[in-house]
Amino acid sequence: MITSMSPQSICAKISDFNTSRFISPDDTPASTKGVGTPNYMAPEILLGNTTYSDKTDVYSVGMVLWSLWTRKEPFVDDIGNPWQMYKAIIEGQRPPVPKPEDSQPPLPQSLLDLMIAARSQDPLKRPCFAEKNQTHEAILKTQPNN
Repeated sequence: MITSMSPQSICAKISDFNTSRFISPDDTPASTKGVGTPNYMAPEILLGNTTYSDKTDVYSVGMVLWSLWTRKEPFVDDIGNPWQMYKAIIEGQRPPVPKPEDSQPPLPQSLLDLMIAARSQDPLKRPCFAEKNQTHEAILKTQPNN
């Protein structure tokens, strides 16, 4: 949802679609098992892990970046059966990485690197949101009119 727009900037916010969760008093987030769009769900959640972390959201952001870049839904063209899609995600398969020059204007390599890291099979190898924000801010500084 775009919350504000000016000639200099656009402020967009990603909203939760009834899949939010409360953090328990001991600061341990618990996921809502089976809720979400499987194409964008982290492999650990598909495996039934009920411990939720920001790395789970980072994975989903990586898949959203891929969708925005390619203008496609992840796995839909390659894998038709939902069970095959679950298996592919759990086994570490990801939609193919587009080439930066395949988009107009070409997308920065740093954004491609961020997308690849965010889609990592291992949650510990995914960037945290602070790293993602630093990369995003650096990308914006390289763009005209910023």
